[in-house]
Amino acid sequence: MKHFYLSVFALLVCITANAIETKQDTLTTKDGRKIICENLKIGDNMIMYTLPGEFEAVTMFMDDIVSINGKKPSKLSATIITTDGDTITCTVEKETGTVLQYLENGELPLKTISKEKVAKLVKYDGSFRTFENERAAIEDARRMEIEKRQRIAQAKAAGDSKDFTDGYVAYENRGRGRVYLDGYHISDEKYARLCENIDYDLWRQYRKGTQMRTSGIVFMSFGVPLTATAISMFIAGAATMSTSAFHNSPLYTMAVAYISAGAPLMAIGIPLYCAGVKNCKRSVAGFNSQNAKYNKDIALNLGVTSSGGIGLVMNY
Repeated sequence: MKHFYLSVFALLVCITANAIETKQDTLTTKDGRKIICENLKIGDNMIMYTLPGEFEAVTMFMDDIVSINGKKPSKLSATIITTDGDTITCTVEKETGTVLQYLENGELPLKTISKEKVAKLVKYDGSFRTFENERAAIEDARRMEIEKRQRIAQAKAAGDSKDFTDGYVAYENRGRGRVYLDGYHISDEKYARLCENIDYDLWRQYRKGTQMRTSGIVFMSFGVPLTATAISMFIAGAATMSTSAFHNSPLYTMAVAYISAGAPLMAIGIPLYCAGVKNCKRSVAGFNSQNAKYNKDIALNLGVTSSGGIGLVMNY
């Protein structure tokens, strides 16, 4: 009887061991291979797994993976755990420095959640990410924004507003390119100081635009005359010589040499010039947009302070 119970126990152990199978996943690689694997761990740039019956871990770059279980790696299900304790089953479609965009249960519409409200993002493989660093960065950015607004408001209240404006800035693409404030031409240095009090990246964008525009003009200043000269040579040769005589003449050789040099210079210069002008215009448009927001949002009033006195109150 004792041997019977031992045999039954051993049989149950075997059945249980077979029932508890390790979860397997199927990887499809760029070169068409299909890999059956276990213990899959997914990182931001790499994955790690073991082959069935083996214990040695294998790593692979995420870029080499086409799909996992028939789905793109970015489309694998994840769970967002919010700071309020709510859980959201979703697929994360896009991530920026401040938000996650996701499809809840893989269905439209696309939703957005701030990383400030995300306590943990649990991935398909059970690994997870927290967003303490991102939340700290968002708080720092918010604090810097408030400080910037306070500095603008205080400068305006003190009458020190030479580098602030409520006006409209425009860009005119003539000569070296000009910036106007309420119709009056201002220097690049003045525009740089205005940008510094709003967003200095706007000045960097403008400066980059002027450099690209200037480079484009330099390329075109060589390319246009060479190309125009070559075309005039072709026209003159075709009008005064037969086709065979013209093709065998030094004039034809010079025309080909000129256009071979001029056309590439124009091909480089024109896109550079256009991109530079676009950057300048975008800088000015960005300045007007952000400056209007500050002037609209910031209001200075005399009012009662929290301590019961009279003081300057800033509303935004």
